[in-house]
Amino acid sequence: MSRVVIVTGIPGTGKTTVCNELLKLAEQAGRKVSVINYGTVMVELSEKRGESLHRDDLRKMDLSFQLELQ
Repeated sequence: MSRVVIVTGIPGTGKTTVCNELLKLAEQAGRKVSVINYGTVMVELSEKRGESLHRDDLRKMDLSFQLELQ
């Protein structure tokens, strides 16, 4: 059975840490888990467009720019 779990929260609350720990535990249990960090995806998309941004800069960008990446 496949499941989708979405982890959300404000910056700095430990979302990435929780997901990384989940990956470790799943690997130890022989389970397959995929983590998609959408902040990382947005940075990669912005780089493809020629923008060089740190992921913390994304939330400071104009809303229209953020919407284009989504």
